[in-house]
Amino acid sequence: MATPLRVLILEDREDDAELMLHELRRAGFAPAWRRVDTEADYLAHLDPALDVILADYSLPGFDAPRALHLLQGRGLDVPLIIVSGSVGEETAVAIMRQGAADYLLKDRLTRLGPAVTQALDQKRLRAERRQALESLREAARHKDQFLATLAHELRNPLAPVRNALDILKHQEADSGTVATVREIMERQVGHLARLVDDLLDVTRISRGKIALRLERLDLGRVARQSVADRRNDFQRAGVAVRLQHPETPVWVLADPTRLTQVLDNVLENALKFTEVGGEVTVRLGAHAADRQAVLTVRDTGVGIEPELLAHLFEPFVQADRSLDRSRGGLGLGLALVKGLVELHGGKVQVASAGKGRGTELTMRLPLKQELPALLEKPVPPAPARKHLRVLVVEDNRDAADSLRLLLKLFGYEVTVTYSGTAGVEAARLVRPQVVLCDIGLPGMDGYAVANVLRRTPETAGARLIAITGYGRDEDRRQALEAGFHEHLVKPVDPEELFAQLESCPS
Repeated sequence: MATPLRVLILEDREDDAELMLHELRRAGFAPAWRRVDTEADYLAHLDPALDVILADYSLPGFDAPRALHLLQGRGLDVPLIIVSGSVGEETAVAIMRQGAADYLLKDRLTRLGPAVTQALDQKRLRAERRQALESLREAARHKDQFLATLAHELRNPLAPVRNALDILKHQEADSGTVATVREIMERQVGHLARLVDDLLDVTRISRGKIALRLERLDLGRVARQSVADRRNDFQRAGVAVRLQHPETPVWVLADPTRLTQVLDNVLENALKFTEVGGEVTVRLGAHAADRQAVLTVRDTGVGIEPELLAHLFEPFVQADRSLDRSRGGLGLGLALVKGLVELHGGKVQVASAGKGRGTELTMRLPLKQELPALLEKPVPPAPARKHLRVLVVEDNRDAADSLRLLLKLFGYEVTVTYSGTAGVEAARLVRPQVVLCDIGLPGMDGYAVANVLRRTPETAGARLIAITGYGRDEDRRQALEAGFHEHLVKPVDPEELFAQLESCPS
């Protein structure tokens, strides 16, 4: 079967063009062609869809070097082959150096087919190299984004832990303060442990290092327990959670610890991306015909954009790309879910009708043969050296509260707000001398806060200090441009913070 070939022939002699077409057909091509002989017609028919251009070296008022220059000026990667009645070797070498794919003499047109084949192969290789280079660049962008996110996610829990430890160093801290500090540290250390565990588990799965401890268990019971464990989290977030399951057990052969880990990740993800007043529905069923247990988790949350949907199970892909990363994470949860479900011989799929239209995640696991004799009914479900008014603007409550305790311990007058908008309002009322402000705030971010405070007469003289998990040179530059006087990276050394405070006028 002949190979289709879209060809533009730059030639003023119709018989010479017919000879070229004859050779192309003889070489196994089926050319769709057009002949032009003026610069205007040539420009009118330049198209990135062309496979090759065959150009006479010299035409009245127009020549091949000019044609090549125009082609390159449009940025088109279309091979241009010179086909000339007479061209000297020096001229031929010069045009090849300029970017022509090849040159042929008209009395040797038998070489045209192989020359076109070689030019098309070179074009394909160039395209593959460009694609490979773009893939490398994309991988580098993903790596940089992941490392910045990892630094941010690790610094956030470290900040309140460091503040808490500094509080505990001072004997002035009373028993109530110690209890609050201990709770903060327990929560944040648990968060850190989960981040590290997720990183290690993804690595183990990719290397086949996870060994499952399989046992026959009721998937309904696992689902009930996971929902029960998370119910308080859903209530605090103002999100309803419902569980639908058959009255009889749904038996699977699975590792209970890993299966619980899967369900916890899925429920956490659904909760994270569902707004107040929304709903998450967990539905379990057994399909006897195809011998599968099917568990779906449907939420009414923010949904997933189509371009992200295909990559959602890849490690380090994050649906939350906002600055404040209020719904953020390392982008490992769903990668873990997919890896663990597949280790159990199952499959996982995700579907969404688009942004704002919720998400449905479906897991399928092989059913274990039921043993009627074992069927059972399920169980029901130090002192400061200066007196300063300090405003803290931080949406991480543990970080904000621990910083307040630390600053008050040293005698500073501290006001805390948990959003940018509230921070601006509080600043107008208390007229702080120092504002310690996070950058990644939901809604109104730290840059906007700084901009407003700089333009407001009551707060224009305050010293603005950014305290953030984003620590690149670019982040520091952007903070200073927004109006901050200093940029500190979490977790901040208290001595460094106190030095900044002590440098402020009383």
